[in-house]
Amino acid sequence: MGAAYILDNNDAFSEITLAMMMRHKESYLPLAEHLLNFVPCEVMFILEERRSKLRVTILQILYDTATDAGLEIDSRKCICA
Repeated sequence: MGAAYILDNNDAFSEITLAMMMRHKESYLPLAEHLLNFVPCEVMFILEERRSKLRVTILQILYDTATDAGLEIDSRKCICA
């Protein structure tokens, strides 16, 4: 990620950071300690914020899909019985 940022390779940076957002379970902030000379701290904060938004969006899609399929938690609205 640091190399892609330094070399201003937008495609590689986007691909790497998207993979990080999808696979990395921990915070990016400890990673920032190793990349401070290469990547501004603000970039790490933005990535952390975007990952949180991505997770919320994915959870909302899953929830909406479940409720559209009649799997609502509220039994009064259940269409299966």
